[in-house]
This record gives sequence, structure tokens and C-alpha cells, in this order.
Amino acid sequence: MMINSKKQTTTCAHRSRHGWTLVETLLIVTMTSTIGIVGAKLISRLISMGNQLQTQTQTEYTAQRFEDRLRTDVESSETAEPIDHGIQLFSPNGEAIQYVIRKDNSVRRVAPRPGGTAYETFQFPETTIAFEVQPDRVLFSCVPEKETDSFRHKVFDRPWTISTSLGRRNRPFSQTSESSEVSNENVSETVE
Repeated sequence: MMINSKKQTTTCAHRSRHGWTLVETLLIVTMTSTIGIVGAKLISRLISMGNQLQTQTQTEYTAQRFEDRLRTDVESSETAEPIDHGIQLFSPNGEAIQYVIRKDNSVRRVAPRPGGTAYETFQFPETTIAFEVQPDRVLFSCVPEKETDSFRHKVFDRPWTISTSLGRRNRPFSQTSESSEVSNENVSETVE
């Protein structure tokens, strides 16, 4: 008699797996969702910061433009007189430029130009603004109405004044030693 020497394989209670369990699937779905949500929030935050930075840059640019425009107009004018809600500047050739404070806290510049009239509007959000005409100079003041944490309005977070001498550009150099002053350089703009 011969004994069969074939090895018999025993089957074990553990069989090799060829799929994923429900726990593994739920774990992967949860981790993927969490990573997706965090990524979406991060991208949203970066876009928001980019928009805020762009708005701040535009506000600072507008503030500088307003200051430059006002200084140029005042220094090129011989006289200034107050009008309802603003000032009117008169150049040596008789042209009049108006700066009018509007109800929406903006200043509109109205100036003659060949073929019509030029309009420019500068926005001053959440502020109280005013012009003051003195015998030899014009003052513009901007005071915030309330404290703000808004990044957009950081340019307007403290009071500031622009003070410029009348007719400075029309005088000889020796008479223009008096300089214009600004206590803070803040303004915003919307061109219409």
C-alpha cells in the first residue's frame, strides 16, 4: 500500500480580501471631503484677500489722485470762494472749477474743457468732509464718522487735512517758498 504524499491544503477561517470594507470606504470619503473643504476655504480666503488688497490699492490711488488734483487746481487759481456744499476756484483766465460735496459723501470736480465739461467724482466712504476757504489758502478736511475694521476703508481710519496755498503756481519762484501741507494722505474715487 502506498501512501499518497500529496499535500493537502487546509482552509483557514481567514480568506484573502479582494475589496474594501465599509469602514475603509467611509474613512477615505471623510478624509477626502475634509481635504476638499479645507482647500476650498483656503482658496476662497486667498481670493477675498486679493480683492481686499486690490480695493485698498484703488482707494490709495484715488486718495493720491484727489490730493494731486486739488493741489494743482488750487495752486493754479487766483481766488476761491465758498459755494453751497463746496468751493469754486477761479483761474487767471477766468475759468471756474467747482468742487461740490454730494450727499453720498463724495466730492465732484466740475471743470471746463474744450468741447464741454469734465466731471470727476471722488468717494469718501463713512466720513464727514468739508472745504474751508481762507484768504490765501484752501483747506480740505476728512474725518471718519466711526471706527471701522474694514480693510477697504483703512485709508479713512483717522482724520486728515489738505492745506494748499492759492495761486502758488502763478507767482515767481522766490515767492513760493511757503509749501503746501497734508496731515494724512487719504482719499477714494469713483470716476463717472
